[in-house]
Amino acid sequence: MRARPCIHCDVSHPVVPQAAPAIATYRGTSVDVTVVRRVCEVTKRTFVNTRDHDHRAEARDKLNVILGNPAGTRLPGIEVQVTGEMGSAPLPDRGRA
Repeated sequence: MRARPCIHCDVSHPVVPQAAPAIATYRGTSVDVTVVRRVCEVTKRTFVNTRDHDHRAEARDKLNVILGNPAGTRLPGIEVQVTGEMGSAPLPDRGRA
């Protein structure tokens, strides 16, 4: 993994992606999604890099299928709640869900 300047501490070091299971809910309908965050080794703070995996797009795609909406329909107000520890889920394939 390439060392890049961290957004939290400005030091160049590997910022490792970790995944956790989550539940995305929209108007009473819930789906399982995976949240991927990167963890700063210096500050232990996390941030989301959507180039790793966009959990919002994954939630939208799954919810649209369940709700019978056309693909790509926007769903404002989706709530995502992480249900497990970071690192407790496998990293999803790169790209969208």
